[in-house]
Amino acid sequence: MVRKFIKDIKSKNLRVFILGAGGQGKVVLDILSENKNFEVFGFIDDNQKLKGKVIDGVKVFGDKNYLEDLRKKGVIAGIVAIGENKIRCEIADYLKKKGFRLINAIHPSSLIANNALVGSNILIAMGAIICAHTIIEDNAVIYSGAIIEHESILKNGAYISPGVKLAGKVEVGEKAFLGIGVTVIQNIKIGSNSIIGAGAVVLEDIPDNVVAVGIPAKIIKKIRK
Repeated sequence: MVRKFIKDIKSKNLRVFILGAGGQGKVVLDILSENKNFEVFGFIDDNQKLKGKVIDGVKVFGDKNYLEDLRKKGVIAGIVAIGENKIRCEIADYLKKKGFRLINAIHPSSLIANNALVGSNILIAMGAIICAHTIIEDNAVIYSGAIIEHESILKNGAYISPGVKLAGKVEVGEKAFLGIGVTVIQNIKIGSNSIIGAGAVVLEDIPDNVVAVGIPAKIIKKIRK
């Protein structure tokens, strides 16, 4: 639960890394900088053009091969800040197998119900609202100003863009992507790997592996796995 997680991090001053130095990595750094219980040691990124650069005072190191050097320095926790859902989940699994702890980046201005359940490797950005009995599974992303109403479920790797509004008891499938400003009415299921286009209004269930857009949202194509 969120309350337990907050209690845990207050007892430790963790040195952590951010895997991914792009736009999402910068958002995560900003959030973690607000929490005095975390010290961001550096970024990990396989983009050679970024290696050695300093972003907001934090250095970009090499690719995943640098992880063992971090471990030797006592940096055993981090977060994956990559926008592409499949890659984010795969790298998170890789880090867990390597024995690294995955933390959450939760902005202090977000509002989270005490009985909401939150997994690991989660990004919850500025002004997001997570209501009663919501379940946020591992590797989910919830961006600024999103509203997740009561008893909704975000499955592993779900991506909620800024300004999305989910009514009560909405289920967002694994690695599904909801574009900016999407609205979903109550009791709707959105399938795994599906994409809901910006500004869409979802009034009926959406199956797996499709793209849906418009008001009301209509399926326009299937996604090949």
